Amino acid sequence: MLAILVVDDERSIVEMLEEVIEEDQDCFVDRCESSTLASFMTKGTKYQLIILDFRMPHKNGGEVADAIRSNDGPNKETPILFISAYMDEVKERTEDLKNVHYLNKPLEIKSLMPTIYNITGKSSG
Repeated sequence: MLAILVVDDERSIVEMLEEVIEEDQDCFVDRCESSTLASFMTKGTKYQLIILDFRMPHKNGGEVADAIRSNDGPNKETPILFISAYMDEVKERTEDLKNVHYLNKPLEIKSLMPTIYNITGKSSG
């Protein structure tokens, strides 16, 4: 079972991503709408993928990714997928981080699961 954390400050996006991902019966989504809560959640639960928005209140996705990579928690090496409309800014901010992937907003839903399967090494279906 793939455990995936979805973090976006827009509830409708979180709900849409959760719905699409959980259509695969072998995927489970933890979701949150707070960058601060995401930092806390990643310290205690191991995920196979973390999906982050970039522009969020309090901490941006780059700061969340930095926190995940710099602590010795269970997600230090976990792949991170940024979904953002500000891709140049995201790539510049995260260029020093390893195992980071990107999808542009507006998101083409049909590209989400193939991207997740590719990143995690899971076969589709």
